Amino acid sequence: VEFMTLSCVPDPPQAPKSTNRTKNSLLIKWSVPVDNGERIKNYHLEWDSGSLGSTFSLLYTGHHKQYKVLRLQPSHQYQFRVSAENVHGLSDPSFVATFHTQQSVPSTPAPPQLDKSLINALHLSWIKGGSNVIGYTLEKCDGKNEYGFLPEYDGIETKCIVKGLTPNSHYKFRLRCYNGEGTSKWSDVSSFVTCPDIPCPPSRPRVLGCVHAFSCNLAWDPPQSDGGSPVDCYILEIAAHKSMEVAYTGKLLECSLSHLTPGHSYRVRVFCVTCGGRSKPSEILEFRCPPVQPGPCEPPTITHQSKPTSISLEWASPAYNGGSEVTTYKVRYSPSIDSGVCVNLIECHGHNAVISNLKPATSYSFSLQALNCIGAGDWSEWLQVMTAANVPDQPSIPTVSKLGPTMMQLNWEHPSDNGSPITGYLLQFGKDSLLDHQLSFTSLYTLCDLTPNTSYYFSLQAINKVGKSVMSNVGDITTPPGPPSHVTKLQVSEVGSTVMVCWDTPNDRGSPITAYHVFITHGDETNTHILPPDVMSWTFDASQDTIYSIQVGSSNEVGHGELSESIKFELAPAPPVPPILSGIESSTGLKLSWVQTHKKQLLYLLQIKDKHDRFVTIYEGSSCSYRVNRLLPGTTYKFRIRASNNSGPGPFSNEFVISTRNQTSTSIQPPTISEISPTSCSLTW
Repeated sequence: VEFMTLSCVPDPPQAPKSTNRTKNSLLIKWSVPVDNGERIKNYHLEWDSGSLGSTFSLLYTGHHKQYKVLRLQPSHQYQFRVSAENVHGLSDPSFVATFHTQQSVPSTPAPPQLDKSLINALHLSWIKGGSNVIGYTLEKCDGKNEYGFLPEYDGIETKCIVKGLTPNSHYKFRLRCYNGEGTSKWSDVSSFVTCPDIPCPPSRPRVLGCVHAFSCNLAWDPPQSDGGSPVDCYILEIAAHKSMEVAYTGKLLECSLSHLTPGHSYRVRVFCVTCGGRSKPSEILEFRCPPVQPGPCEPPTITHQSKPTSISLEWASPAYNGGSEVTTYKVRYSPSIDSGVCVNLIECHGHNAVISNLKPATSYSFSLQALNCIGAGDWSEWLQVMTAANVPDQPSIPTVSKLGPTMMQLNWEHPSDNGSPITGYLLQFGKDSLLDHQLSFTSLYTLCDLTPNTSYYFSLQAINKVGKSVMSNVGDITTPPGPPSHVTKLQVSEVGSTVMVCWDTPNDRGSPITAYHVFITHGDETNTHILPPDVMSWTFDASQDTIYSIQVGSSNEVGHGELSESIKFELAPAPPVPPILSGIESSTGLKLSWVQTHKKQLLYLLQIKDKHDRFVTIYEGSSCSYRVNRLLPGTTYKFRIRASNNSGPGPFSNEFVISTRNQTSTSIQPPTISEISPTSCSLTW
């Protein structure tokens, strides 16, 4: 069986070839590909227009198998590809073929450029001359030799490091490139300078003049070697602690440091800067600024609540001590800032103080000053503090505004209340001992019932809510003379009917007694007797059974004194006469009786005479009868009696003789037993 397959588009042609090339043209040829059953009608040639294959565009369409491309650039690269076309369409393109036009002598390159300048070397580079350049020639001229430019580099690289140069020196360079066609012209001359070397450090700084508290003048010498470049500036660094800080930058070989801190030590060093860089630091100079007075302190503060007469203060060290340790603090204070009067000035070595001897309830202003070895700093701002209220001040001694023998009126000025109103007073008043008198808020007080011609003492104390003041000094005053005091120790004695009244001398109360007045009252009658001052008794005859009332008074130039207490007196009655005894007899007893003859009740003493002829008391009392028992019948007995009153016992009566009756029957008395033995006894009767 025979059959024929269908035709299709041609196969891709082989890559085109260049058979002839010039500087401006290329002859491109390609072979016939497999047509796949249909005759090839046209070929399509595409190129990149020298854009290195970025995009392809149609250059030729036709049935020829070659094409000459004209007006090309010399020594330039071009890319080509070709496709075949039949009735079925266009084949895939062939592989890309790259061709170059013939080279020309390279154009003059750009002058070399400086990439980096070092102390002994220069890093140069240049722009690539083109794809046909096969090498570069770099020449150098230092201006010191007679040969001018000398080769420095020859090679395909576009950069070069020129070594072995002198620091901070000018060098000239030129460049040319070459290819197979020849050598280009020399580029323009480029001139470059090597970097200068790092300079040596300057000399150690030195002090010009003397170091001041806040400033210092320094100077230094230039470096021994500047590294081939003049010094652009000097840099001075200063350090008060650890880190260095730049204090001066300039070209001068001296500088003035200001705003230094007194009493601080500083370290300084100097650098120099050239085109070659910054030198190492110089040797360090150390110096110390002299101290000054301390700075102002913060106002003091109160540590505890203010007291009436003292305030406790504390404070911190000043923020700036002037460069020297603070040795002393001064505290000044005054009642107010506006007064401008410094009440006191105290010195302290610590950070606290107790200001005493202040006035209570008073506003005080305090200011602080610090001192060091140089002197005193400025005063701080004022601190205003109000002291607490206190007990009142000590009152003055009261004055006597009114005075009489038995009264006086005291007046006084109100003392300072020290911030708390006075609520009352305590008045102490008396003769030997002072008694308290609580008073309200007043400035006078009247005392009564005083003793004339007597020294009194008094003291005053003020009271407020805080407490009691100190007692005032003791004042004293003597009352004026007054009438005598009343007569004391009035005594009455009697001798029979004569009565004597006597008394003690009363207090004359400052004025001698001029007379005594004796008042004797009996019944409704009163007799007055005026006696001279030297007579201290009075005698008069009194009557029995009469009650007398006796009073004695005295007088002086001031007046009459009080009368003594009244003494009632009555004459003592005479001792009573003995009563008359009478009796009623019985055989074993007697009943004796007597009659009371006196108005007042009397006491009676009844006695019997015993066998020894002595009177023995058998009764004492106020009864007017008495029965005597256990007497012997037919026996005679003797009795006597006496009466007693307030005046004493009266005389005994005469003996009263009385006998008991005889018994009417003889009765045998019971026998008496004696001499008793176990078996016998003796009886008698």
